[in-house]
Amino acid sequence: GTQPWVRAWLAREARRRGGALHLILLDVPADTARRGQRERGRGVSRYAFHRHRSATARLLDAVERGESPAGCGSVVLLDRASADGLRRIEFGT
Repeated sequence: GTQPWVRAWLAREARRRGGALHLILLDVPADTARRGQRERGRGVSRYAFHRHRSATARLLDAVERGESPAGCGSVVLLDRASADGLRRIEFGT
């Protein structure tokens, strides 16, 4: 959820279920993101991609300043190499 309204909705749903929203951000160059989308058979318009990249940049700036987005119980920032090394993600209580 790079868009604030999406995170608010997800956080509300997580709280309703007794949990918290855990945000995992993948910080990669735009060309890497586009290539990954194509490899997975996904495509978005230039407008949608630009909007997503702009929202992501604002979100990354905030997280790098130590600001946790509203409604998030945790935030993890990964680069491509770190994400490629993941095999499983678990959230404990």
